[in-house]
Amino acid sequence: LTLRSSQVGTVSPHARRRFDHRARLELALKLCSDARLGTLIEAESPFEDLPSVLKKLAEPARSALCHRLRYDG
Repeated sequence: LTLRSSQVGTVSPHARRRFDHRARLELALKLCSDARLGTLIEAESPFEDLPSVLKKLAEPARSALCHRLRYDG
């Protein structure tokens, strides 16, 4: 298991010389398209349900690693 990340927003001037905004965004999207990422996601809910979903996720007995929010239309 490897944890990788990509900073798409503002980065230090030194890092900007190596990777411009487009390159950082492309890397982030590529990492998100990996099918293995789905094994970390326990469930998904529409954004509109966020208030009730947050209450459930805050319960001490929850062991979910990730819960995906869906932004419909």
